[in-house]
Amino acid sequence: MTRTDVRLVPLALATWLTAALLVGRTVPALAVAGAAALGAAGALVRARGRRARRAGRTALPGVVLALVGVVAVAGVVAADAHAARSELLAAAARSGERVTVDVLVTGEPRALPSAWGGPDRYGVDVRVERVRAGVGPGARTEDVALPAALVGVRWADVVVGERLRASVAVVARGHDGRRARYDLRGATTPRSLAPAGPLRRGAHGVRAGLRTAVAGLPPDAAGLVPGIAVGDTSALPDDLAAAMRTTGLTHLTAVSGAHFSLVGALVLAVTAALRVPRGPRVATTVVVLAGLVLLVGPDPSVLRAAATGGVGLLALAVGRRGAAVPALAGGVTVLLLGDPWLARSAGLALSVAATAGLVVGGPLVLGSLHGARRWLAAALAAPALAQLACAPVLVLLTPSLATWSLPANVVAAPVVAPTTVLGLGAALVAPVAPGAAAWLATLAGHGAGWIAGTARTVAAWPAASLPWLPGLPGAALLVAAEALLVVAVVRRVRRARGVGGSWDP
Repeated sequence: MTRTDVRLVPLALATWLTAALLVGRTVPALAVAGAAALGAAGALVRARGRRARRAGRTALPGVVLALVGVVAVAGVVAADAHAARSELLAAAARSGERVTVDVLVTGEPRALPSAWGGPDRYGVDVRVERVRAGVGPGARTEDVALPAALVGVRWADVVVGERLRASVAVVARGHDGRRARYDLRGATTPRSLAPAGPLRRGAHGVRAGLRTAVAGLPPDAAGLVPGIAVGDTSALPDDLAAAMRTTGLTHLTAVSGAHFSLVGALVLAVTAALRVPRGPRVATTVVVLAGLVLLVGPDPSVLRAAATGGVGLLALAVGRRGAAVPALAGGVTVLLLGDPWLARSAGLALSVAATAGLVVGGPLVLGSLHGARRWLAAALAAPALAQLACAPVLVLLTPSLATWSLPANVVAAPVVAPTTVLGLGAALVAPVAPGAAAWLATLAGHGAGWIAGTARTVAAWPAASLPWLPGLPGAALLVAAEALLVVAVVRRVRRARGVGGSWDP
């Protein structure tokens, strides 16, 4: 049996914990980096001893690698903390003075309710790159790198990747687990500084084409198809969104690792059927997945989903069943080095938990099953394992249990892949063949209708949401209960197929 390679897991855990504790703090990060560097040097010196080579040959390299990860992420945190400070925005938030900002658009505009019957307003996620306060010779400028939420009335047509300038009023949002964030309100008409690149403009057109293609569908389907295909939930009805939260189906409308795994597996299957060699197959798949990142928007959450969704793809590409866990650990480390604030992101925790549940629990549950029994077990086990792995994280966010989330996910699972593929197909052909796009969107709408009906029906069942013990004690209690459940199920599966002894992944 193939053993699971866990040598990179301590590196990922050390990097994650360090980033979560230190983000936003320059001096502590530098101190931790120095201490970890000294620790790594001391461990290397110790490794030169004969006794260490014999007794610690397996554990010591992992310790050194984890300390190196701590040094790296602490250095990134220190640099990021310096860039993420803005004295001018903080002063404007206190005084109410308007400032001029240069921003990079990082998210699609969202329609907001009009204020007192005024003109339509739009919310846009941006990254502030320069702040200018005052006018004339006394004006002050500051270069920063801060995420912000901007609201304006003439921002409906901005494109992700554009650089724009506007005058705004600043409102501090405080710390929400990430950087100190700001609302930029009352933004004036944007002035273009640099247009988005051709690829970004093309992706914007594709998303707009999908919204046009679903315009004739019932409201539930018109809101769900873009959400499932490209993560666009701008038209999702509020009551349906609430029902999906109650039934644990919200993940279907967020671009997740499952999207990238599904598309990657489809491309690999097609190229394998065409007898393309392994190297070009993998290269083609990487290009397609990069295009999918561009289509849905290369923000941190999408990059996180691409990394976690690519774990299974990498394991398949290298032909090693045991490659999934080290690939996941390595992917998490790279993500945290790129953006250490993701260490406090619930989205990263959910993505990693779901992926780990599948790559670790999948072989454990499926074991030596074959044929129809394996397909049926996989259809039931995949949503169950992902839901079990995510439940402790969800309890930390909201101390309640989505009682019927497992049956809801099992019922919805068969139509998720077809709806995703048909929705993506409609988006891709919309710019050149609107009629074909509408036809594909109609087909996808049937699957979306099934998912919406499942969410609304199950949300109406009794005790659809139950209170649970909050905080870490509640999460720990749930982990213990789930562990007992998994052990019982695995024992029953082994007994049913006559397999004894211990299972080694």
